[in-house]
Amino acid sequence: MKFNQDFIEQVRDANNVVDIIGQYTELKGRGHQFMGLCPFPDHNEKSPSFSVSDNKQVYHCFGCKKSGNVYTFLQEHSGLSFTDAVEFLARRANIPMPENTDDNKERTHRTTFFRINKFAASFFYRQLKTLPDDHIAKKYLLQRGLTDEVVDEMKIGYAGDNWSDLYEFFRDKSVPLEEAERLGLIKPKKNGYFDLFHHRLIFPILSTQEDVVGFGGRVLDKEQKPKYLNSPESPVFHKGRTFYGLNFAAKAIRQHDRVVIVEGYMDQIALYSAGIKNVVATLGTALTEDHARVIHKYTSQVVLMFDGDFAGMNAAERSLVPMFAQGLCPLAVFLPESLDPDDYVKKYGAEDLQNKINQAQELFILMINDWLKDSKFTAGEKLVFMEKVAPYLNVISDRSLKDLYIKEVATRLSVDTKWVNRSLQDEAPKPLASQKATPTEQMPTAPITDPNEPPQWKLKGAPKEELYLLGVVLNSPESLIKVIDTDVGSKFSSESVKKLLSLVIERYRQNPSDFDKLAPLVVSRIKDPEELTGLFKFWSLDGAEDEVMKTTLSCIKRVEAHNFRRQSQIIAGQLQNGVEGTSLEKLEQIMNIHKNRIQLNRPVKGEP
Repeated sequence: MKFNQDFIEQVRDANNVVDIIGQYTELKGRGHQFMGLCPFPDHNEKSPSFSVSDNKQVYHCFGCKKSGNVYTFLQEHSGLSFTDAVEFLARRANIPMPENTDDNKERTHRTTFFRINKFAASFFYRQLKTLPDDHIAKKYLLQRGLTDEVVDEMKIGYAGDNWSDLYEFFRDKSVPLEEAERLGLIKPKKNGYFDLFHHRLIFPILSTQEDVVGFGGRVLDKEQKPKYLNSPESPVFHKGRTFYGLNFAAKAIRQHDRVVIVEGYMDQIALYSAGIKNVVATLGTALTEDHARVIHKYTSQVVLMFDGDFAGMNAAERSLVPMFAQGLCPLAVFLPESLDPDDYVKKYGAEDLQNKINQAQELFILMINDWLKDSKFTAGEKLVFMEKVAPYLNVISDRSLKDLYIKEVATRLSVDTKWVNRSLQDEAPKPLASQKATPTEQMPTAPITDPNEPPQWKLKGAPKEELYLLGVVLNSPESLIKVIDTDVGSKFSSESVKKLLSLVIERYRQNPSDFDKLAPLVVSRIKDPEELTGLFKFWSLDGAEDEVMKTTLSCIKRVEAHNFRRQSQIIAGQLQNGVEGTSLEKLEQIMNIHKNRIQLNRPVKGEP
């Protein structure tokens, strides 16, 4: 759904960034400024360096340099897309979504789907809780070590013996049956519907926003097939981009800056219940680039856990390409004795398994070891090996990692890196046969762009004088008015900073009373929030108005001085390159520029 800018700003203004961030770290107030420990997991600090501005509605960490507004916080900290962040905050503030658009009809359908799934999850959960202790489902849970606490936390449920229990429940409660059918919960038959799940344990699959997107069902007797049955693809459920347990594990993943990926929800629950909280599971499908893209929002440290059999090795090989394509370098653990993670943790304990996770090795290196284990390193075998390894090397998006692996391959084969590079160039990049996806699993390889993201500009390379002045004008209306009066913005050399200043001036002129909304607006238009460090130096200027104005005037002079220097350099370059115009005219222009520079007052106290 495409949101207009007014709606995006309305939602942002209705949610205080102090309240949102305060849920993740303790903030102590000091006027309009709050300080606390940085909530981002990759910054493990002991002394507070994380600043949140109540009046500017922005945050900045002076340690790790992360900066932004309430939207960027949810995107970076919680892994939400921009659209999801807007929708989440709109719901939180009880702001209705925009009406009368085709997109909104689909959004309304999504809300309906989530409600039906939640309704079904509650039904399955109650079905399980009311079973007698000697029922096969209860016995199975006890056998697998799933306690009542785990059942309650994961909302595990049970689908009964009758093929129409859920359908009859939906019918009696006037649930729209066509929508339930689209979700795959019920299927049509001649005289009504029948249930998808029958005599199975049910595992609700939740998004990170705690919406039920689908279900997994596990059989309770050996005759029933298939052993595991997931909800079919639907408007809210896509196996190729969904992990089971991510809603539970997200916080631990950030705390540890590492994720463990297993291949089934029983394995995820076993590890999670044993205290290994940063674990998620795929849902009966090979890892895709969308899976890797989702994980990369949380961490770059990935440990893949496989059974140590032939199927496990194949799954490991298939996972390399999507991981490499998204800039990830996965580690791997292969469990012995063909044990799955659930069996292993029961046999050897969580501490032993955690040690294996801590000692995990790079998957690509393990694959190389396996491919070369019987090689005699003849010329023919080296060529065969390069044909095997080239598709993996060619897909690596991180150039530094690719260079290291090329060097590793060259060392193993006792050849020069130039030979390896030539071999890679000869091998045109193409998908591996093992990576062919079913039509429902095929995903775009390019990053998914969010149509709601406002236009963004890069600040990298912008003169610090211009960044300082932009920061100053966001400190007080008086500073902004002074900059408008001097028209110093026209002398900016950075197009990005010039556009941001123009945006600030335009919005201020539209509504001067909304001055404090300008800072979060600027944040939303900057490509990399970490580039905001220079601005934050001045967004919280303390002191009397005359001191603030002195700093403003000083910043204006610095921009003007930088502009003079730039003009001199341009004319000097023209002189050197013989650009049209007499040398005397060029020299006169340079002299006039120097005169103007001399006329600038000396820096005043409070200068940055």
